[in-house]
Amino acid sequence: MSTTSRILIITVFVAVVGMATAFFWLDSQRSSEPSVNPPTVSESESVPRRYRPDPVSREAKESVDDILRRHRGMSKEELQRSPELNKFMNRFIAVLNTPELAAKIEERIAALPPGKAGEQGMIRMDLDMLDDARGRAWLEAAVSEDSQRMEDWVLNTLDGAIFEFALDPEMERTSEGVSLQRGAVVP
Repeated sequence: MSTTSRILIITVFVAVVGMATAFFWLDSQRSSEPSVNPPTVSESESVPRRYRPDPVSREAKESVDDILRRHRGMSKEELQRSPELNKFMNRFIAVLNTPELAAKIEERIAALPPGKAGEQGMIRMDLDMLDDARGRAWLEAAVSEDSQRMEDWVLNTLDGAIFEFALDPEMERTSEGVSLQRGAVVP
């Protein structure tokens, strides 16, 4: 081994040992500093800890899986004619017709940016597929008969539409199936 190789090996060894020592020394300095504890939320406060809803029960998941199997391969028109799915849609409509949710929906609709020349219109929320994440979340909410889960699904979908329409007011339909039918005002 040449002298240059020996010097290079010794230099690399000293650099590695020096870096390791510095790393452990800095780590020990950090741990001796008092840490700042994040604010805690008491159990009495009802602050959601995450955006995603809690998982549904195993029975509800199995029921949803069975429904998806029965409706696999159906067209949008066939899905709309399904008595089973219409029963679930009626559950959603009952929740939508509550005064509390109607007020929240009106707030979201008012937050939608004006589109083509500020035209008024009607909002449509289409479900093209049941087996994608959005369709499954809708079905899980309906099967579980959890009105809060149904409300959250509707409001989250509208919040997403507000965001997407704000980015592109000329958009016809959002990625979650919300569309504005301009000029079609519901009496």
